[in-house]
Amino acid sequence: MERKSHKPEDLSFWITKALKLLNCPQDHAELIASELILTSLWGIDSHGVERIFHYLKRLENGTINSNPNFEFKKNAKAVGILNADDAHGIVSMNKAVNWGLQLAEEFGISSVGVHRSTHCGAIGLYTRKIARKGMIGIAFTHSDSLVVPTYGSQKFFGTNPISISIPRKNNDICLDMATSIKPWNYVINSRQNDQTLEENIAVNSKGEITTNPFEADALLPFGDYKGFGLGMMIDILCGPLNGMKYGPKLSSMHFDLDKKRNLGSTIIVINPKAFNGSEYFTEIINDMILDLKDANPKTYLPGEKENISYQKRLKQGIPISEDFQKNFELWSIKLNI
Repeated sequence: MERKSHKPEDLSFWITKALKLLNCPQDHAELIASELILTSLWGIDSHGVERIFHYLKRLENGTINSNPNFEFKKNAKAVGILNADDAHGIVSMNKAVNWGLQLAEEFGISSVGVHRSTHCGAIGLYTRKIARKGMIGIAFTHSDSLVVPTYGSQKFFGTNPISISIPRKNNDICLDMATSIKPWNYVINSRQNDQTLEENIAVNSKGEITTNPFEADALLPFGDYKGFGLGMMIDILCGPLNGMKYGPKLSSMHFDLDKKRNLGSTIIVINPKAFNGSEYFTEIINDMILDLKDANPKTYLPGEKENISYQKRLKQGIPISEDFQKNFELWSIKLNI
């Protein structure tokens, strides 16, 4: 099915307007819109503009707080916790990044935990923001039960993504990955676009492999026990470490629309200036990339495909699904945009 494309600025205008009509402050609305647009420009459609209608539903029913009262507390010199007061996760994580950068500038390394937040979109948004400031960014977040453990048949932990971004001259290297083979929004988008799932991605409620997105009940971890183990550790670093619950104790993103998410996230910021390699850090990274490309010219760096997509979609527009168009029209009428 051919997908229509829309100009990023048109989508950004509509998203900002819709969020403001649901009582989001101007700066919050503009930030959420810009991050969703950026994610779609990167080609990460599972976490881009297609998610706006989910956020609008949660703003409408109050499970995302449109006017949160953020509270940041330093629990140690370079460690802090941000109580997000059920704010939109994109706003929460941007505030956590700003605190982390300030602390890392002073102490060389920092960590900020986020408490009582909601879905924050693509986790790479935040580590790349850190890398653009010349520092190394590491970020984790968790979700409700969506992945079956190794040798198991019942979902337990979430897709629990991790991102690491490294600064380089005029750019960055960004690893952004779920601990499942695919993010759950891949299944959601497949349902919306009436597309069959790839093999060995998802299982039904009985734990049996399925390619039918409407039968999919859970995802498989990447690399068998490796994805399961990493997903478990990330859940601990996001949930219990920040006073939040874990996997099956969390409300469902897509089904419990009347319940608050109560999600946790953790970011770590490393300032290269505090380490021995700081003077030559960027130069050595560039040499590494040149050597890698010389030996393996067809290899893409982590985040490189997203950069290519960004340039392409900036010119050609952001492709949207038929389901997006239908929701766009419904919400336009509902909000009188």
